Amino acid sequence: MSRDAPPGTKVYVGNLEPDTQESVLSDEFSKYGRISSCWLARNPSGFAFVQFEDPRDAEDAVTGLAGKNGWRVEVARPPRARDDRFGGGPPGGGDRRDYERRDDRDRRERSPVPERRRERSPAGERDRRDRSPPAAVDRDRRGSPEY
Repeated sequence: MSRDAPPGTKVYVGNLEPDTQESVLSDEFSKYGRISSCWLARNPSGFAFVQFEDPRDAEDAVTGLAGKNGWRVEVARPPRARDDRFGGGPPGGGDRRDYERRDDRDRRERSPVPERRRERSPAGERDRRDRSPPAAVDRDRRGSPEY
């Protein structure tokens, strides 16, 4: 099946039984027009693509076969661009230069953060009463207690 099919000519068929044969799909869909190709997924199974020569035939097939045998039938959406699929580009759209300019502007507008220092007392001066005692764990006993 060609990736660059004319728009509206490819039909997605879902919810197929794993043992569905390509010939069954071809027979059902050929009632609506000339089929240029039929591709049935095998691993994982359960869906197929049927491509018509004319987009009007694809629409007629969707209308006529939707829900038949429990199938989900719809005109296939065009594949997404590779960058869109993986979330490429700056957040919120736009091009890379806009993103870099926005980042520079944000940095200039923020006031500097004062450096914090944490005072620590020497180890000998700590008060042991402030800490909780460690939980006793018996690593030799696992499972339920014995009675």
